[in-house]
Amino acid sequence: MRKNYIFIILCCFLSVSAFSQSWTLKEPYLLNFKNRHEVSLFAGMASYSGDLNTVTDENLSYLSEVHTAVGLGYTLNVINQLSVSLGYFTTKISGDDANYADFEHQRRGFSFTNRIHEFAVRFDYEPFQWQNSKFMPYVLGGVGLVTGNANTDFESGNYLGRWDSKIEQDIQNKKNTSLSIPLGLGIRYYATSNVSIKLEGSFRVGMNDYLDGVSAGGKPSADSFGTAGLSIVYGFGQAPSKEKVIQVKPTAPLNQ
Repeated sequence: MRKNYIFIILCCFLSVSAFSQSWTLKEPYLLNFKNRHEVSLFAGMASYSGDLNTVTDENLSYLSEVHTAVGLGYTLNVINQLSVSLGYFTTKISGDDANYADFEHQRRGFSFTNRIHEFAVRFDYEPFQWQNSKFMPYVLGGVGLVTGNANTDFESGNYLGRWDSKIEQDIQNKKNTSLSIPLGLGIRYYATSNVSIKLEGSFRVGMNDYLDGVSAGGKPSADSFGTAGLSIVYGFGQAPSKEKVIQVKPTAPLNQ
């Protein structure tokens, strides 16, 4: 599924590049429609990558285990181009050996569901500010705390008790809380002086191999998940600094 996350982020990057082709770089200016404080509502989709769902198997669809995701956030615009946010995000993740075509997964027969919750601090950076454009690309990164209790079904398969000892080990070692590192790209449209819309894709670099409840019974490596969706943002309060971001003025005629 990591390929899926890379694909989502690449789409965002290509969107940014397409918009940039129509922008004309002029004297930099302050986004007069940007506010100091913002609240946001996110809605989109999410999918997980781990022992029970991975697109490294050519028989699995990118959309085999996709679920609705929602979130809330508060943002402080520190300067024109940099903001820090506190956010809450929740989604269901799932996976099933029955989705695989190979005999090894079919006879193991594990499946799981997990309602996860993420509390995160993230930073958004808008590297470009062009004259007369309300479209702004941005990059995001941060750190979060993910919680969720995986409901894992070990009983549907487990051919001749082959995985009994590994199942017992996973039940004993299961963790419900871990750190995550959200990374992503997006583009933002400032519709009015108070309202803007964000389109973004991101993935979480996982710190926990038990989002699906399976580690020893599979391939021990950290699970992760990715998201894509839209955010509606409402801004209020005094705007950041009124100073221009960059001064672009020639010091002398070019022919001298």
